[in-house]
Amino acid sequence: MKRIFSFFVVLMLLGCAGKGAGSGSGEKLSIAESRYKMGLAYLSSDADHRAYTELNGALELFPEDDRYLYTMGLFFIKKERYTEALPFVKKALDKKPADSEYINAYATVLAGLGNVDEAVSYWDKVIADPGYPYHIIALYNAGNALYSAGRYSLVPSYIDRALEINRRYAEAYRLLFNSFIKNGNKAKAEETVLRAVNTLPDDPYFLLLAGEFYFDHQSYAKAVPFLERLMDSYPDTQEGKRAKELMKRLGLMNE
Repeated sequence: MKRIFSFFVVLMLLGCAGKGAGSGSGEKLSIAESRYKMGLAYLSSDADHRAYTELNGALELFPEDDRYLYTMGLFFIKKERYTEALPFVKKALDKKPADSEYINAYATVLAGLGNVDEAVSYWDKVIADPGYPYHIIALYNAGNALYSAGRYSLVPSYIDRALEINRRYAEAYRLLFNSFIKNGNKAKAEETVLRAVNTLPDDPYFLLLAGEFYFDHQSYAKAVPFLERLMDSYPDTQEGKRAKELMKRLGLMNE
């Protein structure tokens, strides 16, 4: 789930930046806040070593600040070091148990550690929070965690809602399609890939996905229009080259 959690971290960093100042006063607080903000900046720009140094410096000054704890947890989440992330995120959540950003991060850690059912129960809390602005991430992460655990039949209930929020969410279509394929639901897989092609007509990935779907199911007449579109519009892409290969296998192109 690396790609999704990276997306999650980027969005949550935006949330971090908007939270209020830490407790305390005077020069010590000013230094801690400066180091915290530098840590955020470095974490956003992938300067991970510098991010860790600055965030750790802020925590040394104010070890109980929930924002500093949470953001250090994000540092470890970003690196998929979930065991190390756990105490930071859990401590931040203990301090603010109703904070959906912290709940979301905690669910991410649980999923990363393999505790999928518990993770999904926390994502459900986030999804139920009407004031939380990133429902789509919680929905996708829940669906992705269930998929990774082989719980394919439960994936659509989350991903369908993510697509209601953003009907152009390409990653969601991919996950939904794959969940139907894994579950043996050919009709729903076909419906999903066609929906993706209609919604994202300029994405060669979905044109090839449709072509390969029909090719694999020996519906060659349905595969050909998608393969032809790829060769016409995206001849130099990997998808276009793959389409040409499939057309040759159908005997519709010369070597």
